[in-house]
Amino acid sequence: MKKINGSYYTPLKLVSFLLDKTFTGLNYLNENTKILEPSCGDGIFIKGLDCKLSKFTKKKVILHYIEKQKEELDKARKQKTINHNLSKRSYCQDFLDYQKTTRHRYDLIVGNPPYIYKNYLSDIQKEKCLKIHKQAGLSEKKIKNIWTAFFVSCERLLSPSGTLAFVLPAEFLNVKFTKEIRELAERRFEKIEIYAFNELFFGDAGQDTIVFIGRKKSQEKGVFCAHIDSFDKGEYELKEIIHKKDKWNQAILSTEEIQLLKNLSSDLKDIGEYCKSNAGIVTAANDYFIVDSEIINRFKLSKYARHIIQKGFFVNGHMNFTEKDFKDLSNSDKPCYLLDFNGHKEEVFSNSVKQYLATGKKRGIDKRYKCINRKRWFDVPSISTSEAFFFKRAHYYSKLLKNDYDVYVTDSAYRVRMKADYLNDIDSLVFSYYNSLTLCLAELGGRYYGGGVLELTPNEFRALKIPFKKVDSSEFEEFMEVFNNKSSIEEVCQYTDLVLLKEICDCSDSDILMLRQIRKKLLRRRMKKEINC
Repeated sequence: MKKINGSYYTPLKLVSFLLDKTFTGLNYLNENTKILEPSCGDGIFIKGLDCKLSKFTKKKVILHYIEKQKEELDKARKQKTINHNLSKRSYCQDFLDYQKTTRHRYDLIVGNPPYIYKNYLSDIQKEKCLKIHKQAGLSEKKIKNIWTAFFVSCERLLSPSGTLAFVLPAEFLNVKFTKEIRELAERRFEKIEIYAFNELFFGDAGQDTIVFIGRKKSQEKGVFCAHIDSFDKGEYELKEIIHKKDKWNQAILSTEEIQLLKNLSSDLKDIGEYCKSNAGIVTAANDYFIVDSEIINRFKLSKYARHIIQKGFFVNGHMNFTEKDFKDLSNSDKPCYLLDFNGHKEEVFSNSVKQYLATGKKRGIDKRYKCINRKRWFDVPSISTSEAFFFKRAHYYSKLLKNDYDVYVTDSAYRVRMKADYLNDIDSLVFSYYNSLTLCLAELGGRYYGGGVLELTPNEFRALKIPFKKVDSSEFEEFMEVFNNKSSIEEVCQYTDLVLLKEICDCSDSDILMLRQIRKKLLRRRMKKEINC
């Protein structure tokens, strides 16, 4: 139910932190100052506001709070008020409806808007979100989560000098669909404060979070960020983001670190200059179309079986996939055979093949959306191989894998082929990818989730800067030996950094050391634990 209604409630210590930082920047509150909590849940922000306001001002404050679930709103209504100057009014209503009709303008809007991914939104909710985005001049194709509609509409409801203080998913900082929201925030707020945390507050949601504070009026202007290692230490540096471009996820780096990355990558080409990439094979039902050797033998499907890598963690530790690697995969009973019926006439299928197809129909595979749109539901389209694979999701490091056995790959990876000017240079591309600079840029270029998984979209992969060096077969074999015998990816970088960064980027030893520290910092931020590298 939590994924459907977005009801991940905010810990009190995070509420207290947000309110402390919000009120630190408020110089005064007028008589009858209006505050809004648009999705109050059980009332944790009401409790925090009541306590904070009792210490901050003696003037009358009007608090409106909204919650569409009556059971939760009743809990909020029972919050006792210690501040007699606080006048409260509640609304049992969907905020997306409330924002359309209210004439109120608020001096402060605080809260933790619901996080409901598009797959869990009803058609009515999607339509409401689309209208809000359109009214703000945003693209109607950007509705990925309901919180963006809350953000946009709450910004509109602020008074000319108002402040918006929200707990937001960390994806706000860097993913493509929030780029318009960041741009809108920069236009509408004179000062923005971003607070990122080393602690994962909403583990059940698999969602990392930040605190966003936008001030319509401020003597100090710009976008400022801080990384909070620990609430107990209370030490952090609130610094301005200068090189924002279209992402703000470099917030935890120092100005010196940001400048180093910029200087080293400025003269390098994107990896997309050297290769083409496209998504791997979409079967529409991996557990049916990708099988293990037992299924192949039971239904006599070997004629239709192609070798495939289904998941990135099946090839952990590899950078060159060989025949031996595939045999190891098959012998470990992993599903590694893609069923390809394309070009085979249905009337000549054996009884065992027909039996297997019947099991698919019994499971309703033939009625799935992607299968319905095929000429024959069981013909998987776009089956082709490539010289290498880039796995879009990663754990400790992003993986570019040379395809030495001409296997196929699912859409867990991007299929990579060298461009015409770099034919036969796949070894050079794989060699050049594994260095401290490019791995740092991958951390900054992608996004991550609460579980610590790094993900790069096709465009983010193609935009990665790479210190490209052509290598011969002996150099690549030496590199393979280092990679295959490594105890960690850092050992590989110690080898390649000397060749790639010193020779191509003219890096000093201190530059390389700083790059490794940057990557350690980014990994620690993403994975929420200490990294030994």
